[in-house]
Amino acid sequence: MEFDELIVKQEQQSLQQEIDQLYEFIGDEQQKTELVISIREKLKILEERLLFMQLEFDSFSERNTNTENTFETAKQTVERLRAEYREALLAAKKNKNKNIANERDLLLSGALTPAELRSRKIKKGEALVNAAEEATASLRETTMLMSRELKVSIDNISSLEESSRLLKKSNEQHESIGFILDFTKRVLTELERTDWVDRILMLLALFMFTLVAFTIVWKRIYIPGLSYNNIKSSKPVHTSTYTPISLINTPSTVSQYITAYKTSETIQNVPIVSTIDMLNPQASVSDDKIIKSVANQVLQNNQDISLNGAKKNHKTVQDPQIKIINRQEYQDSFKEQKQAEEQKQAEEQKQQRLAEEQRLAEEQRLAEEQRLAEEQRLAEEQRLAEEQRLAEEQRLAEEQRLAEEQRLAEEQRLAEEQRLAEEQRLAEEQRLAEEQRLAEEQRLAEEQRLAEEQRLAEEQRLAEEQRQLELQKQAEEQRQAELKKQAEEQRQAEEQRQAEEQRQAEEQRQLELQRLAEKQRQLELQRQAEEQRLAEEKIKAEKHIHSTSKSVLSLIVETLDIQSEDENISKVDKVETPLPSNNIRNEL
Repeated sequence: MEFDELIVKQEQQSLQQEIDQLYEFIGDEQQKTELVISIREKLKILEERLLFMQLEFDSFSERNTNTENTFETAKQTVERLRAEYREALLAAKKNKNKNIANERDLLLSGALTPAELRSRKIKKGEALVNAAEEATASLRETTMLMSRELKVSIDNISSLEESSRLLKKSNEQHESIGFILDFTKRVLTELERTDWVDRILMLLALFMFTLVAFTIVWKRIYIPGLSYNNIKSSKPVHTSTYTPISLINTPSTVSQYITAYKTSETIQNVPIVSTIDMLNPQASVSDDKIIKSVANQVLQNNQDISLNGAKKNHKTVQDPQIKIINRQEYQDSFKEQKQAEEQKQAEEQKQQRLAEEQRLAEEQRLAEEQRLAEEQRLAEEQRLAEEQRLAEEQRLAEEQRLAEEQRLAEEQRLAEEQRLAEEQRLAEEQRLAEEQRLAEEQRLAEEQRLAEEQRLAEEQRLAEEQRQLELQKQAEEQRQAELKKQAEEQRQAEEQRQAEEQRQAEEQRQLELQRLAEKQRQLELQRQAEEQRLAEEKIKAEKHIHSTSKSVLSLIVETLDIQSEDENISKVDKVETPLPSNNIRNEL
């Protein structure tokens, strides 16, 4: 694949050189035809090679990005060369027409001899050859530099791809190690949590066992002053005593006042609220306020009466005219308050109406002023717009007048110039006709001489071209052999480099695997040590619990023996049943 790419690049370079020659071609039509045919054949060969490369590239199962980019670049280069070939054909045609025009001018000038013409052509040809050689050398140097940079960039890309693969592998290995570490961390955390739970459960069991033992000892053992029976007997006894309460039939002050108030209501036959409702059956919200104020007044009077009644018990009942509320006074006060409230509301409504009228008048005045100001502003704007329009019309009319004057002057000048040019053209045509006649005679003689010279030069050129083609063929064969050898060397070097890279990658993978195995072994050792430590701690805790339970059991047995002996001796409490010490001992 790389060998095909090199051949395609070399053919593109040779095709570019021929297209450059066609751009600046000045010569016989037969040479031009041969050059065009050669360019077409090379373009066709390039397209066939690209098609073959595309088929070969599509047949691969694994696609390489570099090869795909190289193929796309070559395809774009062929398209560009085809476009340049078309432009070169047009440029060659223009050069031919220009050359014919130059020869015609030289023939018309009639000042050059055949020797001068040959020397000028030779000089032009040498200058063109030198320029072409310089351009070719510079292009060759540029091509070499570009190929060198391309090789360097290809090597860099391959090294970057290899490093990317290694980084991906190392990243995957690090992720697996991180997963293992997280799993071990979770396991250790779970083990530690279970350890703490076991400790707490053992402590709670020990505490409950101790509490039960202490309770049993406290209840079953007789200790003077601290025994359970002594504490139970020392609790206070609640006795209920019943004392007779004498009934008090003396009426209180409040009851006396209520009785007097009910008596007054019975005398009047109408309650206060009903009286107020009868006075004004269509009461509004203000009437409710007045009723509330009157009710508050009545309550205040009732409170004063109740306070005074506390000081004067018997006088309140004997003097009902002081405590009874006069209905006529309430009616008068209600009427006065209602009239005052109505006057106040009428005054407020009048003030509100006056304020509303003033506000409306002020708003109308402001609206009128704004309308007048807006009309003045619009009138001023219309006046200014009219003035601007008139000024613009005057300016446009002045510009049209000036443009018309300039146009007339320009037409007069052009008519004068056309007349002078027509006179000059007629004189020039007469002179050129005379010169053409003389030049035609000289051209015929020169063409006969040039035809003979061209025939001789064509024979020499054909012989030289055959020799150059033979040399080019030999050089092409040598170059292809050299390219094949270079491609083989590059392939071998690439295989060696790939083998070296694979060996290094295998070594790195083995080192990484060894390092991972070492880490796993260390983690396994740590886990085993942790398990051993936990097992030892568990055994120690079990031993401690076992020893503690033994000591507690022995203490309980001794305590029960002592208690049974004390019970047999003392028998203080005859009501209680004897303690089943033997059964408890057997159960324990």
